[in-house]
Order: sequence, then structure tokens, then C-alpha cells
Amino acid sequence: PIPSTQATILDEDDTELLGGEGSVQFGEPPAGVTEVEAGAVLVFDVPLPRAGAFAFEIAIDGGGVTRVPLTAGRAKAIGAH
Repeated sequence: PIPSTQATILDEDDTELLGGEGSVQFGEPPAGVTEVEAGAVLVFDVPLPRAGAFAFEIAIDGGGVTRVPLTAGRAKAIGAH
């Protein structure tokens, strides 16, 4: 079965700013491989309302939620010194 995935971006008050769910599918490992560790890079173009503390939460198949703290800063304007 293909696992169900839920991802959420929260502000410092745990208010959901962005969320969604879907599925992730990986190919089968080579024959004889019994454990797989897979890293992933997720890129979001999210207009956060301000600089500060945020969190990214992800849950797979309704299991436990993993929370990753994020800190956002202000981007320097192009051409600014």
C-alpha cells in the first residue's frame, strides 16, 4: 500500500498557515536489502507573514507527528547594501 502523508506549517502559536495531504511512493529496494534509510529535501515557496519561529510537521499513515522547528528571517532586497 502507498502511505498517506500529512504536512503542516505552523506559526509560533501553533496556528496552521499551510497544510496538505497526499501520498509518497518509493521504488522497491534491490533484492536482499531489508532496511532503507531515505533522506528527502522538501522545497516550499511559502510567503510567511513575518520573520520569526515556525514549525513543519509531518505524519505518515496517521502515525506519530514529527515536528521540525524553523526560523525565518527577512530577505535582503535585491540591490540593497
